[in-house]
Amino acid sequence: IGDFPELGKIEVILSECDTDGWAAGTIHDNPNLFYRNTEYYASFVAAAVSGLIDRAAATGARIDGMLTWAFLFEDRDYFEGFRTLSTNGVDKPVLNVFRLLAKLGSTRLALTSNCAVDPVARGRADIADEPPHIDGLATVDETGGIQLFLSSHHDDWDVTTATSVDIHVTGAPAGQCYRVAQSLVAAGSSNAYTAWDAMGRPQTPTAAQRSALLHAARLETVTVGEVTADDDGLTFAVTLPSHSACLLHFAPVNA
Repeated sequence: IGDFPELGKIEVILSECDTDGWAAGTIHDNPNLFYRNTEYYASFVAAAVSGLIDRAAATGARIDGMLTWAFLFEDRDYFEGFRTLSTNGVDKPVLNVFRLLAKLGSTRLALTSNCAVDPVARGRADIADEPPHIDGLATVDETGGIQLFLSSHHDDWDVTTATSVDIHVTGAPAGQCYRVAQSLVAAGSSNAYTAWDAMGRPQTPTAAQRSALLHAARLETVTVGEVTADDDGLTFAVTLPSHSACLLHFAPVNA
């Protein structure tokens, strides 16, 4: 697009910003499509969004929006593997990634990660014994709250390495106390698929099972403590599963 100046004022929308192009395929067509039910799909989308935003900022490329093509397939099995955001009315983990992104503030802050990988520069998929790729986005809102959106992703879905992440936020006013809330999308967290799997994968869940699935599908947010900024800013630590997306919200606590 940059080669055509006459297109410079036209909005650029990535209209199918998805992991693959076969929305109507299921596990009956290809068993590997089970990943669309899982935290792997969620962490892929999380990493892709932050990576595209970073690449646009670094290159000056224009991206005004990104869309997912998520269809509705009625009267089908639970977690059949369609490229959808929900299954029979039960939200999949990937939908919670979009809920995390919706919680970001309006002003972007700089974020650097020593666990980030440029997949374009690398030119190959991750190797099993390599650590997950961890990166993200940072913002601040009009109340002075700070949001950190973090993604941890590895191309190999059999990798289950958890990573301890040390976070350092510079520029926070010394002496300011922040209440920290965490929302995590991962196996066993904000994840109806792992709950369904633990039930034995029922295709005709009871009313109690369906209620449990709907509860497991919700985006869970928990308060994990308070932290006070010193002269060097804020420090905090979090552990990220290999395939996960996380939002940390630092809300100022008034004296």
